[in-house]
Amino acid sequence: VVNGGIQRCADWFRRRWEECMQAIPVPVINHILCVSMKFHFLCDIMRVMTPWCRDQIPVEGNFGQLFDQLNVSVNQLSREFSTEVVLQQEEQSVLDGVLLNQTFTQVIKESFLNLTRTMGQVMNILQLLLSFTFITVFIQAFQYLCSYRRNISFDNVYITSYFRRIDDRRRRAGRRFLLPLRKSEKNKFIAPLSLKIYPEELKQVLSGGFQVLSILLLTIVLLTVDFALVHVLDIISRHTFTQFNVT
Repeated sequence: VVNGGIQRCADWFRRRWEECMQAIPVPVINHILCVSMKFHFLCDIMRVMTPWCRDQIPVEGNFGQLFDQLNVSVNQLSREFSTEVVLQQEEQSVLDGVLLNQTFTQVIKESFLNLTRTMGQVMNILQLLLSFTFITVFIQAFQYLCSYRRNISFDNVYITSYFRRIDDRRRRAGRRFLLPLRKSEKNKFIAPLSLKIYPEELKQVLSGGFQVLSILLLTIVLLTVDFALVHVLDIISRHTFTQFNVT
């Protein structure tokens, strides 16, 4: 072990000498600067460990003979010893005293696969319909633009901050202004910053609320189905035992 360490130390010095010579290509100077990489004789200091190992790590005199005998015994055992393992697995599922055979498991698996295929087909149809929604968006946008350009009253019911600044500027200039609104006009025009739901916005609010309720109902149904499946499978797993016979 000590000799191996000395050899590795000497190899380290040799590699560092080669790397130093490559890093400094100038002749003579590279030998002067890299001379410390020639001090591989310092590795011999590790030989002081030899007497310590001899004194502190004693080995019994018959260790070699004992090792040889043990090695021969292991070789003979490996040649004359053989084994054969026969594994038999038996699974039985009992639910309320009724034995659940392989048919029950197969029926559950087939039902789940059929449901998965059906849901996959439904999702493909929905994905196909969603891929054509851009046509509806384009048509609605085109209709909105045409109505907005032809009818000055179309969707022109918002009292924005920009409109208020224009109206205030006209008031200071002594020109005709519109604000403040009369009581009968307040229900016809919409303030974007107000939390009040105006009749014109009620349809969109109801539509958005219906969508939220639909998603909430669908989520509740999915969670209920998921809980029911997990509960049924948990009951089956708790009433199933597996027996192993190893020979």
